[in-house]
This record gives sequence, structure tokens and C-alpha cells, in this order.
Amino acid sequence: MCIRDRANERALEFSFLQDHSQHPVPVWIKTDEAKLRQVLVNLIGNALKFTHFGFVKLVVSCSEVKGSSKLNLVFKIQDSGCGIAPDKYEAAFGLFEQVGHAELSSQGTGLGLSLSRQFARLLEGDITVSSELNKGSCFTFNLAIQTDANNDVIEKRMVDKLKLHQPTLRVLVVDDHSDHRTLLNQLLTSVGFKVREAFDGIQCIEIFKQWQPNVILMDIRMPKMDGLEAAKIIKAEPSGQQTSIIAITASALDEERNEILESGINEIFLKPFSHNDLLLSMGRLLKIQYTYLDLPKKLENAIKHVDSDCSNEQRKPEKDMSNMKVLVVDDIKPNRMLLMKMLANQGYDCQEACDGEEAISLIKSWHPDLIFFRHAHACSGWLSGFGLAKRSFSRFLS
Repeated sequence: MCIRDRANERALEFSFLQDHSQHPVPVWIKTDEAKLRQVLVNLIGNALKFTHFGFVKLVVSCSEVKGSSKLNLVFKIQDSGCGIAPDKYEAAFGLFEQVGHAELSSQGTGLGLSLSRQFARLLEGDITVSSELNKGSCFTFNLAIQTDANNDVIEKRMVDKLKLHQPTLRVLVVDDHSDHRTLLNQLLTSVGFKVREAFDGIQCIEIFKQWQPNVILMDIRMPKMDGLEAAKIIKAEPSGQQTSIIAITASALDEERNEILESGINEIFLKPFSHNDLLLSMGRLLKIQYTYLDLPKKLENAIKHVDSDCSNEQRKPEKDMSNMKVLVVDDIKPNRMLLMKMLANQGYDCQEACDGEEAISLIKSWHPDLIFFRHAHACSGWLSGFGLAKRSFSRFLS
């Protein structure tokens, strides 16, 4: 993975441990995937950034919450870095605060820790720190996760298609970046929606008046007319009350979030986000029905099938591919697990990436011969990295 590669580049030992002593750590949880991923990326990234030698360790544990059906999931990110003075703990979470060892303070943490704590609190959790100068730090990130009556973690349903015999559903995608519009258009069309695109707020209003979409996916920051102004104009129209608007933005502090919701926008998604979560949100707003993939069961059966095939007869590639490097890029972990299992059983050297930025990093550092991209997954920078991917394909095919 990209994190392990960064640790290797800095000659650091990176380890991941699961502590099941209090309660088994669940495989599946119900939470905001985008926020959880961003918090962990920020915390681990800071640990790598401020550790010159030694280790960075991620430990995950879980415990029951008395009097509640929820579980407390805890991530501890420990490092042997420069450390933080006790009187600077709270300052570390301020915007653009620079704390720690003097020679490293100029690098700062930017918005990372401040936004990470805000995200953690939105997830009904928090981030705390314990540290000692010149010896290292431990950031603890905990969040509450929902369970059912049997204390089994709720599995996340993955949308497949719109159910048949429903009215035609129209979606307007508004974003000034063509790559983002294309990805969402491909995703929504594959599920069964009718889709149109607009590149700014002005064009959005024009298409809204002509086409009357059921839902608008609205980028907030755009030239000429931003998403907030466009949303206010649409909601002021009599027909605008029947149209749901979902804001898609790179950042939204508490004040910005209130302003967005006051404009008439129904929900907010922060980039990067899970496309499946977006589809589920659209389903709630539009009161529509989907068919779903039973991923855990499908994955288990598929892996058993792969194991059975490979135990009966190890299929060899037609030519010697023992040194062939394959990169699997997909934001859905079960998909990656299945494909990695199949490729590993065939003797290929495999790496995985969960989004476009991680894929681009691996393409540059690892130089894969073949890359599997899921065409409509939630990864930023996917199309910008496709040129690199094409060069990898050409080296293999030649």
C-alpha cells in the first residue's frame, strides 16, 4: 500500500495490529467511509512526516459501551518521532498550528489535525494525544459504531441497479471539472438513472428549468455562479421544492455547513466520498428502490471457488509472467480482495490501491506492467492518472 511504501522510503518500520482482547474487531462497520478514511490518512501521514527514524504503528481495538448497543472502535497511531510538549497538546489541533521539535515546526500540520478532530466528532468520537518530546507520540481516535440487537456489526449493502418498474429518474450533475462529471455520469448511468451535466451554476439553472431533474448533485465552488447561489434560485422556484439537491464539496466547516443547509440543500457529501453512500442517500431522498449485491456472501463463495480451482489445477500463464507486476485499483475492498486472491494464486506480483491518488503514487514508484481500474469508482484523480496507466499497459503489450 502507499502508506507502507512511504514508510519504506523513510526507512521506518510500519506495522498494523488488531487487538481482540476486549471485543473482536469487526470486519464490517456502518459509518461515514470518507471521513473515517480521511482521519486515518491524516493521522498516519503526520506520524510518518514527523518521524525520522524508528517506527509508526497502527493498533485497532474494540470494546462494548455500557448501556448502549453501540461499540467503541479505537485506532491508536503510535510513533517514535519528535514528540509534542504536554502544554502544546490542544494547540496541535488548532488551524495551521506548528508545534513539536523546532527543526520540524516549520512544516506544520496545516488543516489536517483540526479537520480530523472535527470529522471524528461528527462520527460521534474524538481524537486525543499523549506524547513526550524526543520520544514519540500516540494519537488515539475513537468512534462509536452501530450494531444490531445481536451485537453483530451491520453490513453495508452495496447498490447494484435500480429496481424495475419505477418512474424514470433524472439526475443533473453540476461540477466545473469534467473528470468529476464524467465519473458520476458513468456511475449513475450504469445504475439506471438518466443523467445530464452542467459546468456551472448558470447552466445548472437553465437545464433545471427545461428538464426538471429529480435530484441535483451540486459542486459548491464553481466559477461564474457557485452552487450555493444556484441552489437558492432553484429552491425559490415553485417546482424547485420537488427537486432534491445534494452538495458535493472538498471542505465544510461547521459555519459553512450551516450556510449550505440554509440555502435549501438537502444533504452534504465531502470529497472524497463513497459512491455507494451517495446512491443510498439518493435512495432515501427520492424514496426509490435498488437491487443490492450481497458482497460478504458473494466474496466468500467466490474465494472458495478460486481456492478450489487452484487446488485442483494450478493454471499457468501462457508465457513466463513470474516477474509481472499487477496493480488493482478499486474503492470497494471486497473487489480488491477477490482479484488479488485470484492473481496471487496465478503467481503474479500484486499491489492494491483504493483510489486514484494512491494508484498514481504506486504507478510512479512501483511501475506496474498491468493495471486493473474499476471504471466508476470513488477515486480522485482517476482520469489524470490514466495517461500513466496507458504507458504501463503499452510496456506490457509490447
